[in-house]
Amino acid sequence: MTLNEGAIVKKIDDLGFETGIIYETIITSMDRLGKPHAATMGASFEKSGGSVLFRIKAYPSSKTGENLLLTPFGVLNVTDPELLVEAALDLCAEFDYAESNSIKVPRLSRATAWIEFRVINATRRDELVEFTCSPLYVGHLEVKPKPYTRAVFALIEAAIHASRIKPYKEMGLSDKASELYESVKKYLEIVERVAPNSRYALIARKIREKYL
Repeated sequence: MTLNEGAIVKKIDDLGFETGIIYETIITSMDRLGKPHAATMGASFEKSGGSVLFRIKAYPSSKTGENLLLTPFGVLNVTDPELLVEAALDLCAEFDYAESNSIKVPRLSRATAWIEFRVINATRRDELVEFTCSPLYVGHLEVKPKPYTRAVFALIEAAIHASRIKPYKEMGLSDKASELYESVKKYLEIVERVAPNSRYALIARKIREKYL
């Protein structure tokens, strides 16, 4: 079962995906023998008129890259941050999968939301392959989750460190204040890289103007 484009756009909007922000997700793909694979990957969405696409990048020699080049279908899984870490560092030997609605590639059983997709273009960019993906079906649990972006974590850390710069200076701890200053810069760079032209980037600019 697939959804019409209008329904897909509405569901993706309802889940909170915004244009120009890189969201951390788990992509499930399938190899030539039909074995599923899960890997943490960033995904950025583009909406134009009544349609939506998203892009992911992978090394062609990686399992996800090989699978998507061979079988151009997969599932973008929205999960808890803990599962993102397990998939990124290969800490879980076997993930539990569930049947997808429109394609043979399974989704993660622990996904709180998922987008089944078809790869419509694969472009080599330096050492990576950029896959342009067209959603076929969007599902979620009864309580709609919010997709995770590193910008939120980075903003929180930047704010905490920035708030401590002045007190450390006043206590004469200039070395500690300098360490915090550098940490704030690094966190703000993350925000500006993964969420440019967003409300997160606006807050980052305010922090930069006031504290750096």
